Amino acid sequence: MIRPFALALLLTLVPVAADAQWCTREGAELEDTPSQQSERGFGAMLQIATEAESKRFHEEWYGTPTAHAPRLEHTSSAHRGDTVSVLVLYAGCALDDTTAEAIDAGQAPCKAQLRLRVVAPDGKDYTDLEELPLAQSQPSAPAHIMQLSPVELKIRFEPEDAFGDYRFEARIDHPDKDSLLQLSTTVTLKPVEAE
Repeated sequence: MIRPFALALLLTLVPVAADAQWCTREGAELEDTPSQQSERGFGAMLQIATEAESKRFHEEWYGTPTAHAPRLEHTSSAHRGDTVSVLVLYAGCALDDTTAEAIDAGQAPCKAQLRLRVVAPDGKDYTDLEELPLAQSQPSAPAHIMQLSPVELKIRFEPEDAFGDYRFEARIDHPDKDSLLQLSTTVTLKPVEAE
């Protein structure tokens, strides 16, 4: 399902000549950040949410009208025993010469590939997955419409996991658009504070 997406601001990928830029609903351009980038008309963002928030977000994403902009509350911290979900949202995956008719008919494949990795506080791999299709055969939407990747990684922090910053990385390669996005964000594993 394709739809707008809200995360504090409603973001869209707005084509400008051969490139594109993340913009607010009002049209204000936003600079790329480590977790949100665009290149050559293709853009993606990496978000981390609690397991409960991810479940709620998926229900809102798939259970409301397409015009509705679901909100996602992302997290930047967790405790041992918590599970977090890695979500990737993207826009502009169709090739530039794809016709509107092909997109409307669901005949615009997204050929981008996604690789997810989590790096522990000591710099060693906590998780490193093989490359997967970003869209998992989901057809591309028009360039300004946000899509949710069906690929979702869940990480449960175990009792023996070290406290500190865990870096979540998403490498998204779209060779047909000559675009490579390398996204990252951090979740800090903290001890439960004494009450």
